[in-house]
Amino acid sequence: MRAGLLWDAPPFGLTPAEKMTDFTDVLRELTISHRRRCLPYRNILDASGFDPAAAYTLQELPFLPVRLFKSVDLCSAPPEEVGRVVTSSGTSGQIPSKIYLDALTADRQRHALAVIVSDFIGLSRTVIY
Repeated sequence: MRAGLLWDAPPFGLTPAEKMTDFTDVLRELTISHRRRCLPYRNILDASGFDPAAAYTLQELPFLPVRLFKSVDLCSAPPEEVGRVVTSSGTSGQIPSKIYLDALTADRQRHALAVIVSDFIGLSRTVIY
């Protein structure tokens, strides 16, 4: 896998083919990692017949319905490593969705946002009026 290329490349610096290959590889690794570390997720994948050892494309990766995050705690980090829980607004009295983030994931999200924004506005924080 060339995940380093994916993480270190400028936001719009890879060809579509490079992005698809690297993105699929990263999602494949994440799927296997989350399956190993989260029993409810493993049960869902096993019940669907998903074989993590098989070769598969992006389209064959298991995608979950969003409402599942309202009813099942899908957390693959140990409780002491959960740094933040992102919740949906839970509009109209509905149960909010919960996404658990460990410190590494939160740092990666901050870094990705900073890289994307700086690609548009530059590294300078100068405001032009």
